[in-house]
Amino acid sequence: MRLCRYQHNGNVDIGYYTEEGLVPLARLAAHRGVRLARLSEHLVDYLPPEGAHFSLAKDLWIAFEKLPAEQRRHLTQPFAGVKLRAPVPRPGKIFLLAGNYAAHVRESGKKPPNRQDSYPYFFMKPQTAVNHPGEPIVLLRISPHHIT
Repeated sequence: MRLCRYQHNGNVDIGYYTEEGLVPLARLAAHRGVRLARLSEHLVDYLPPEGAHFSLAKDLWIAFEKLPAEQRRHLTQPFAGVKLRAPVPRPGKIFLLAGNYAAHVRESGKKPPNRQDSYPYFFMKPQTAVNHPGEPIVLLRISPHHIT
């Protein structure tokens, strides 16, 4: 089950990402006869272990996988006219693990620092580092040659 946030006709919704397109969670719920109150636009609410809507999302996906191919196609929204959105558009904090940092330094032809000298093994990014898939990445005028 691959959940995503997407925008279609100006509305942001939650759906299942498949190779064929997106399956809107609300459309699948309606097809299954599940009456929904207002759904959350926050993807975290659909993730395990404590997401308020995780069991609903999982049960609907299991039911979808059991449907005949024709019904699955009918419930799937083609990618045309759909924009993927950031899974969490305004996270409180962004922590990144620096596990691939040494490999990146080696790629640039330099020697990576000794692990004991490079604590901590994580770093933070500002909220402005989050970008929607396919959207342009804005570089600051002050540092265009310092970003790789």
